Amino acid sequence: MADPRVPRLHWDNPAIKDSVLERFWRLVVKSDGCWEWQGGKAGKGYGIIGLRHNGQQSQVYTHRLSYELHIGPIPDGRFVCHHCDNPACVRPDHLFAGTQKENLADAIQKGRMRSGDQHGLRLHPEACRPRRGESSPFAKLTAQQVSEIRERYAAGKASMPQLAKEYHVGYTQVNSIIHRRKWAHIA
Repeated sequence: MADPRVPRLHWDNPAIKDSVLERFWRLVVKSDGCWEWQGGKAGKGYGIIGLRHNGQQSQVYTHRLSYELHIGPIPDGRFVCHHCDNPACVRPDHLFAGTQKENLADAIQKGRMRSGDQHGLRLHPEACRPRRGESSPFAKLTAQQVSEIRERYAAGKASMPQLAKEYHVGYTQVNSIIHRRKWAHIA
């Protein structure tokens, strides 16, 4: 059975497919490795895009969209998994359709999970640690930029609104950085 949270995409109308492809490619950065989704992201760093389908607006995972656009319909009962383990990757040859069991076995083999007790599988301890700073999939700044923001503000060289505009983040983010509510681990 297909995942009910994700609409099945049918490309009967070529104009709709072309429009979706255009929006999709505007937010993808290709490289020799992964093709990184630069748009919105859901939990754990998976790319998402809003689509209107069958008269309803919905959010679709971009790796699933890429699979459908480049490979074909996702088989019933299958997940779209990453060979590269990068949730933001939409490169078709990095994706495969697999069952939940296959996806979990892949995670165990790669050390992202470990076999558990009678309750099944548990996350590997490294996967449970919250990612902070640049390792967070939601980070918009680097550690160096955070240090610069603090130094420039402390020296009176820039105001919080100026820094927010210059670094393309919100005023609240800059305020939290300066007062060490965010990025506290950076000097």
